[in-house]
Amino acid sequence: MSEVLIRGREQLELFELLQTPVWIFDIDARAMWWANAAGQRLWEAPSLEALLARDFSDMSESTIIRLERYRERFARGERVSEQWTFYPLGAATTVRCRFSGVRIEHGRPAMLCEAVPPDESRLAVEGLRGVEALRHTTSMISLYAIGEAGFELLMANPMALQAFPGDGAGSSGPTRLPARILDAKARGQLLAAVEAGEEFRAQLEVETAAGRRWHALVARPTRDPLDGGPALLVNEEDVTEHTMLLAHHEYARETFASVIERHADGLLIVDGAGECRYANATCEQMAGERAVAEVQRWGPLELGAVHEVDIAGGVGELRVLPTSWEGEPAFMVMIRDVSELRAAESERARLEERVRQAQRLDSLGRLAGGVAHDFNNLLSVILGTAEFLSDGMGPDHAHAEDVAAIVDAALRGRELTQQMLAIGRQHHGSPRVTDIHELILGLRELMAKLLGEHVLFELDLCAGSGRVLIDPWQFEQIVLNLTGNARDAMNRGGSFSMSTRTCELDDEHAAPLAGGRYIELVARDTGEGMSPEVCEHIFDPFFTTKEVGEGTGLGLATVYGIVQLAGGSVRVDSEPGRGACFTILLPEDASEDDAASDDADAGEASGSGSASTKVASKGRELPQGSGRILLVEDEPTVRKLTARILERGGYEVKAASGPLEALELARGELEIDLVLTDVVMPEMSGPELVAELLAICGPLPVVYVSGYAKSTSAWLGDMPGFLPKPFTPAALLAKVAELLDGGE
Repeated sequence: MSEVLIRGREQLELFELLQTPVWIFDIDARAMWWANAAGQRLWEAPSLEALLARDFSDMSESTIIRLERYRERFARGERVSEQWTFYPLGAATTVRCRFSGVRIEHGRPAMLCEAVPPDESRLAVEGLRGVEALRHTTSMISLYAIGEAGFELLMANPMALQAFPGDGAGSSGPTRLPARILDAKARGQLLAAVEAGEEFRAQLEVETAAGRRWHALVARPTRDPLDGGPALLVNEEDVTEHTMLLAHHEYARETFASVIERHADGLLIVDGAGECRYANATCEQMAGERAVAEVQRWGPLELGAVHEVDIAGGVGELRVLPTSWEGEPAFMVMIRDVSELRAAESERARLEERVRQAQRLDSLGRLAGGVAHDFNNLLSVILGTAEFLSDGMGPDHAHAEDVAAIVDAALRGRELTQQMLAIGRQHHGSPRVTDIHELILGLRELMAKLLGEHVLFELDLCAGSGRVLIDPWQFEQIVLNLTGNARDAMNRGGSFSMSTRTCELDDEHAAPLAGGRYIELVARDTGEGMSPEVCEHIFDPFFTTKEVGEGTGLGLATVYGIVQLAGGSVRVDSEPGRGACFTILLPEDASEDDAASDDADAGEASGSGSASTKVASKGRELPQGSGRILLVEDEPTVRKLTARILERGGYEVKAASGPLEALELARGELEIDLVLTDVVMPEMSGPELVAELLAICGPLPVVYVSGYAKSTSAWLGDMPGFLPKPFTPAALLAKVAELLDGGE
């Protein structure tokens, strides 16, 4: 039989004529949907509106299950007839109900309820059902009469008789019930409760037919339903397994508490009133009495947030989490000693600042190098002009001291320029035969700290010395830049290794270098890796993939420049997600000492000199020579002064304002004995110009002059024809004579 659809309450007008209480209950909404007048009286509601507004949401779980079973039966077309006890306004009302499934507005499931007074003839049936339920329940239920002779068993269900077979009906004795309770104190408490007419609840160990078991016992005073005499209803549940589980749980709790007590973190339990209820030993060591008795001094603490507090001997991180203590809301305070972590972070910050400082100095050096070019041009003019002036003055000349002051100021300016370049490391450095293995080992601790604890660091240096002609400080910059670059690529951890090996390469495998023995240095990380587009520009100055303010883009450019200065090469192999591998080849030095580097340093000194050797004193003759010199200089004042110096030295000068003009002169079949050219010029560089001149004129000695730092002309720095600006007339003529006399 399908469920009836009730489209509106007007369909129910006929039920209003009935004296039988009728109502419709919305099962899903758990609310009354309609009731006739008799139904409203049953539910003690003053009106239908009041009944519909009543809250039925606090149904017991058993009631909800019962209604769900009704729903299933309604779906099968069945009706249900059962006895219910309702509590309209607190007082119980027992009625017999007939239930039918219906559908109300929007097709929602509901049930039509009709209540009739209980059928007295069925009370016996209900009683039998109650007895049947007692027979099959797992609880041990017994009823004892209480008299002067003690406890007399009136009734016991099968489970009770099975547990206590000696307690047959009619058995009696002053200690019959208490006798099975093994704990004497509990027995006394039971007897005292019975005498006082109070309920007794306890979890006890009792003697049963199955041996000693743990029972949850509830004894309630009541009356014998037959004679009204005092009685005791006893309900027992076997909780042995549960008790054993609790015992295991307690053991585990104690074990856990023991572990917590020795935990490396401090743990503190604070109740809602702010009182300390528990503190492990670590917490007491970290925070002392303050953690135990004066936790309020830490002030308001936000749940879940991390707070930094002072602890004994260092710094701690504190976190507050909600918990409970003995069934009451409480807070767990966790304190972790982060002193070593903070020290490591501080050290890392210091190292990062050191790297950033090196990068800033590199940027400063590049700026200084550019400024030095123009400044050195000016100083060259000042020094040359001042020396010309001093040549025509005697010691008593009125302006002799003024000229000397000009020369001294120019020399101080030259020294200042060199200092600026030294700050930025924009010079050729001091290359010497260096064991790079010793340098790497010396930096090992610094590299590990720079990488951090989240990166696995390995060194694998080949046997033997790693002798390379290089500035030691500059090599350290290579190592630290590669390490820092790997660290930045592995924010979530990874591994970084640096290894070396010696190798013999022929021209093909060494290209673009010459064949020979090299030391190969490989730095490999497991970071994020780079795309081919990024790899293409990775060594470009100021190129970076980092966020603004996180890098200058000069680290790897510096590595590239230093390696080039040392006569080596560097390459990178990388793919996105596959890490990066930097391979550096440096020529192995087979010499026995670093005399070559000392000679180079001495030669560099001779190019600059001190104030005492660079100013021509009165009467000092400039070196004289002969020959035709092609002078190429784009700065007019420097070109004019240089030509004047050369002419004073006996040379014929053909001056060109740039490379294109110089080539035009050369193509005009001009005979040239020596070329003197600036290195950096707008149209083309000095070396590029010389290459074309040599193709036109054949072999020629060349003097290169430059106001840039020597490192910007690294391919010229060790050539005999290089002369840095500013130069004195004597130094210039000496360099020209050296090359012409040497047949260069």
